[in-house]
Amino acid sequence: MSEIHITSVKNPGPLKVPARTNQILFGLGAVGIIAFLAGLRVDAPRAWSAWLLGYAFFLFWGLCGLFFTALHHATGAMWSTVVRRISEGMASYLPVAAVLFLVLLMGSGKLYAWAHPETAHIEPPLGTGKLGYLNIVFFSVRNLILLGIWVLFALILIKNSLKQDETGDARLSQKSAKLSVVFFPVFGITFTLAVFDTIMSLEPHWYSTIFGVYCFAGLFQSGMAFLAILAIWLKRRGALEGIFNANHLQDIGNFMFAFAVFSAYIGFSQYMLIWYGNMPEETFYLIKRKVWPWGYIFLSVVFLRFFIPFFMLMGRDGKRSEKVMLTAAAIIILGEFLDLYLLIGPVISPQKPVFGWMELGTFLGFAGVFGWTVFRFLGKHSVLAHRDPHLLASVNWKQ
Repeated sequence: MSEIHITSVKNPGPLKVPARTNQILFGLGAVGIIAFLAGLRVDAPRAWSAWLLGYAFFLFWGLCGLFFTALHHATGAMWSTVVRRISEGMASYLPVAAVLFLVLLMGSGKLYAWAHPETAHIEPPLGTGKLGYLNIVFFSVRNLILLGIWVLFALILIKNSLKQDETGDARLSQKSAKLSVVFFPVFGITFTLAVFDTIMSLEPHWYSTIFGVYCFAGLFQSGMAFLAILAIWLKRRGALEGIFNANHLQDIGNFMFAFAVFSAYIGFSQYMLIWYGNMPEETFYLIKRKVWPWGYIFLSVVFLRFFIPFFMLMGRDGKRSEKVMLTAAAIIILGEFLDLYLLIGPVISPQKPVFGWMELGTFLGFAGVFGWTVFRFLGKHSVLAHRDPHLLASVNWKQ
């Protein structure tokens, strides 16, 4: 049966966000604030660890939205036009993330050993040179600059997109494409520096030159999983009905599948080189995360981020099925959460995982803030870039 070729697309307009959805998101935010503040009174280092976990997880999704938007423009992609506004909504979270980072700075003394150089005991050959880089002032200024760069790129790309909705000027797409080409090398450097600072420096004696690439793999894989869930939800609510279809879903699934393989490749490369080198200043990091009971989470990440999505999304039919894609997306997101927890948690509790109301409540608070930001954006602007010159080609996209 041949598919219908659509010759015009009606602007669906802004999303009508149900009042109950906003209430739930506000409720999650309130739960997060209460859990975090209560946690500070009970166990401050653990509370700040939970804050870092939520901050990093949703910052990654915001950056995925920015990266995907830039990828769309830089490559001149057509298929992704129908979901680009979703990725822009994800990127709209970045200014909020910058504010939340200011809160994180308040707890840096509880999280980072290098914040107390008199007791950090960072041995040569890293020694004083590393402590000269890792200090509160330089750390704060450096990361605020990095966040400012991301926010600037996001605001310009989103501004061009929304302006095109008003004017229909195709030259705005060309401007965004040129800016996006500049963005990629800048992003590679800034993101690497950011995860070195906020996550890798939790263990200041350890380092990995591909740690940034490893984090990026999780960022993009889980971010695309969220994009798939939201696109399906918008379609089922009627906002993208007749616009988003199985062809677009397959392309998102291709990314999820590819990055399941890529993340496994990078993770194994990092593990194998440390195992083969067998140097104590490197091996301690993996040993701490492999021994039981942390080892259960270690193995869970391998299965949730690679094996299960790999076999679920290997075939074409799986990537075109909403049910399969929703399941795979949920599994990938859980895997990314556990992976970040595995990177952060052992610093505070090296003997065993500690996960309870403090971690769950704080994380749900971040989820509420992120969800509210995305829905607020989609509630103010059309869920579709309805005057993009490639829109018709995207709606009629076939594979």
